[in-house]
Amino acid sequence: MRRPSLVLATLCCLLALSLVTPSAGAATDLRIQLNPLLAELHARDPGKAEAVIEELNRIIQGQKPTQPGTRAIENPHERELINGNPLFEEAWRIDPKAALEQLREIVAAGGGN
Repeated sequence: MRRPSLVLATLCCLLALSLVTPSAGAATDLRIQLNPLLAELHARDPGKAEAVIEELNRIIQGQKPTQPGTRAIENPHERELINGNPLFEEAWRIDPKAALEQLREIVAAGGGN
């Protein structure tokens, strides 16, 4: 039996809380609220943000990486973006290469400046 990660468990708890106590920002997905990089992309392109979230969820839900990846990041800006976004941090822990691909998708769309 797999134990859910701390980040995923926290996100689930926060999502449950947001359903019980709706607020002005309740219409925005909690994952977007908790991840500044996704919020920035969502403001520009909500469809692209949703596609990235779906891919990150696929990674986090435990699908095996298609190719082995390295945990080293040569670009310090990319490392900074991953560290400031919990959903990316969790995906990075599971499949660094796939998480980096999603991060680069956002940067290519004009995010993370």
